[in-house]
Amino acid sequence: MSNPSPFLGLTVFTEQYQQLRARFSRYWHGLSLRERRLFMVMAPVVGVWIIWMGIVYPINSKTQQLQGQLYSNEQMLGRVHSFASAITALKAEGHSVSTLTDQPLNRVINQSASKAKLTISSMRSQADSVQVQLANAPFTQIMDWIANLEQSNIVASHVRFEKTDRPGVVSTARLEFKRL
Repeated sequence: MSNPSPFLGLTVFTEQYQQLRARFSRYWHGLSLRERRLFMVMAPVVGVWIIWMGIVYPINSKTQQLQGQLYSNEQMLGRVHSFASAITALKAEGHSVSTLTDQPLNRVINQSASKAKLTISSMRSQADSVQVQLANAPFTQIMDWIANLEQSNIVASHVRFEKTDRPGVVSTARLEFKRL
């Protein structure tokens, strides 16, 4: 048995390349001079347009979108830090932390949401936590509500916001609360 040459694939490729080149040459010389010049001018223009629309533009638009998200997340983080420092300062001043341990967690959350003028779209109780979903609520109002719940030793263990087109309003807020 003879082993095929390792260069056999390269030879076949070279032959196919030569045939393709000869066909293109016949086609090219069959064009008029004006058509050849038009092709030589338009080919780079179309190539640059394809590169721009296929690579550069999508990267630029995604970068701008991510920068906008980063900016809004930084603002949200700043608000959360300011609320946390305000809560810490109030506790340091000796403000009492009210405990509502005699009431079920879901009842306390429901009552406090009503007082904060927030509408709970769904609530799911678990063994030691309550998952709450709010729809179309102002961000600062939600953060004030969370701060009030923390005064009652109820903390938000998981928080997820989805923004809307309106500034300062979240379309959906998913929170999970637990007692300390």
